[in-house]
Amino acid sequence: FEGFSYFLPISTFVVAGGGDGAQWDQQKRGLQMGADVMIATPGRLISHLLNTKVDLSGVEYLVLDEADRMLDM
Repeated sequence: FEGFSYFLPISTFVVAGGGDGAQWDQQKRGLQMGADVMIATPGRLISHLLNTKVDLSGVEYLVLDEADRMLDM
């Protein structure tokens, strides 16, 4: 998706877990800057909503990746 957004006047941002957590600060900055389209895994998005001051009012579209995992939470 980021490849397509290179040619379009929209901003995108990915919020996903996994790894060693090194992306947390980068994701936090991205969430605070905002985006037109956000792609997020439910668990990581919930963690940021609980632990980070996040304003999602500028997000026009939210894509929940692995949304089936929400049923396990």
